[in-house]
Amino acid sequence: MANENLKKDANFITVIGAVDNTTDKEIVQVRVDSVSKRLLVDSETTLVGYETIGDGTATVTTAGTEVQLSDVACKRVFITAHESNTGTIVIGGSTVVAALVGRRGRPFFATQGDWFNVSNLNLLYIDSTADGDKITFYYEK
Repeated sequence: MANENLKKDANFITVIGAVDNTTDKEIVQVRVDSVSKRLLVDSETTLVGYETIGDGTATVTTAGTEVQLSDVACKRVFITAHESNTGTIVIGGSTVVAALVGRRGRPFFATQGDWFNVSNLNLLYIDSTADGDKITFYYEK
């Protein structure tokens, strides 16, 4: 794109600015690729893996009674509603409620699941609309 194709009027000026990351005062030059016009960036990346993985299950024995997950440090956990569940299982904090009236938390039907970024499994609670419903979980630390 040539400069003459850039939109220019009193309210729009194409500008990019950058400052040095150590002083936040020194203005530095920004460069773009001459063909693609994409910003050129120097960076180093490191692939970070997890030192520990684990899994387990948790069961709501009595519907309407929240169950706290185990005390296990983690970085994230994937929770799935067990395929044999007959009700709705809900995941949330200590105030989780599975009952449709007053429901609090993230509801799941059988086989549904999602990631939760938490530092410990015990931050999560489950409740269900049916006795004996359960979850399976997989965590990474």
